[in-house]
Amino acid sequence: MTTIDTRTIGPYTAGEKPPPLTVRLYASSPPNLTGWTLALTCERDGIELTSWGSVAWLDPVLTDVTVTFPLLALDTGKTRQQFVIQVWAGNTVQKIASLPLCFYCHKAIGTVPAV
Repeated sequence: MTTIDTRTIGPYTAGEKPPPLTVRLYASSPPNLTGWTLALTCERDGIELTSWGSVAWLDPVLTDVTVTFPLLALDTGKTRQQFVIQVWAGNTVQKIASLPLCFYCHKAIGTVPAV
């Protein structure tokens, strides 16, 4: 049996645009990642999304990044889907990844209001 260590965030509702999320790549004794490039990957129900949200450095010395969410949506006909996102940092010699961040998105009740 394989165990995957993940962190759960959410849940969210389709039509939401959650506030930015801060992710720390190293919990203790972080290396200075100044100059490293960031990337963000995402899957919805196990299918990779080619364009989803964005990631930017908040503090490369503390290894803090900010993940900006897009407007959340579900595939047509779905009432609930699982999303898994992961932050990547690299400098052409080394590459590191965050824990997978998992959340569920469920269908909104009624029509999403214009608020």
